[in-house]
Order: sequence, then structure tokens, then C-alpha cells
Amino acid sequence: MAVPSVPGTILVTNLVGNELVSIADVSPVSTVTTTQAIANLVANDAVGSTVGAVSTALFTATTTTVLASVPGMTVTLQPGTYMVDVYLSTSAPVASGLKVSLGSGSTATASLFLADSFVFSTTTSEAQANSTVFAGNQIAATVAATVATIQGTLIVSAAGTVVLQAAQNVSGATPTTIAIGSYMTFSRIA
Repeated sequence: MAVPSVPGTILVTNLVGNELVSIADVSPVSTVTTTQAIANLVANDAVGSTVGAVSTALFTATTTTVLASVPGMTVTLQPGTYMVDVYLSTSAPVASGLKVSLGSGSTATASLFLADSFVFSTTTSEAQANSTVFAGNQIAATVAATVATIQGTLIVSAAGTVVLQAAQNVSGATPTTIAIGSYMTFSRIA
């Protein structure tokens, strides 16, 4: 099989499950190591790549509706189109609920954002919303919550960070939390 020779192009030569076994640079102008090639894929957010973040510490909001960054939930995106998937394991009391924003603390600029968000209690879907404003609140629900999700499409027009922020929707003394292990992923589709 003939391999196209485009400067800066890499060829993944062997994947076993999700593990990269080998990679080759098919560029006639340089050679790279596997580590360099992977770093280039990540740095350039190549189509087909996924960038993600996982909550590294328990996030707690008590008596505040001011958005704050969830620990570990920051990614850097390059211009392109991304499929967005956010899963939050939360504990939100019915009197305070949950407020979440992807764009409020972010430096990335979005030219298009389309998302659906869902908030669930232990057994019931409590709230659903559609969002087209990246810098706005994708979730703003005064309901008891154990799980919250955001799924959609984001077109990044200027590179920068995306930071997940959260707070109580209504200030209350019972804490609203987001658990360690909650995550967000951005899969480059164009």
C-alpha cells in the first residue's frame, strides 16, 4: 500500500484496543519518536482525537451561587469542531440545586455551541434544557440531583481553555457537591 507523503503527517501503524503500539512519521522532511508524535496529536487536537479531564477533588458549594472551577476540570482546545460529553456525579439538595457552566471561566472562543443537559435524581429525570450560549449556564436547576450530563457540539474559533464551573442554583446551607471521577471529554470531529 502506498502511503501519502505529506510533511508533518503521521501514520498510526498499530493499535491494540485503545493502546498505541507503534506510530511512524511519513513525512519526508523529518522523523519523530512515538512520544513526539503523540504530543503533536494532542497539541494539535487532530480530527479523531479526544481531550478530556477528570475531577481530581470533591467540589463543594455552600451558601453561594457564584460559579467556581471544579478541580481538575480544565482542558485546552484548538480551533475545530468537537463533540462534547460531560458526566457529573453530584449531590444537590432540592432547595439549592445545581448550576453548571462550561464557558464562563474559559478562554476558548466558541462560534457555535449546541447542547442538551439533563439532571437526574436517584430514580427520576428532574430537569432538561437546551443551550446555545457557551458562556452561559448549561444547567441551572433547583432540584435534587445525583447525576447531571451535558452533551452537544462545540465549534472553537479561537484556541484556549475550557473550564467547568459549578455552584448552587439557589444559595443554601446544605452543600451541593460534584464527586471525584466526574469527567468531561471533547472529541474532535472536524
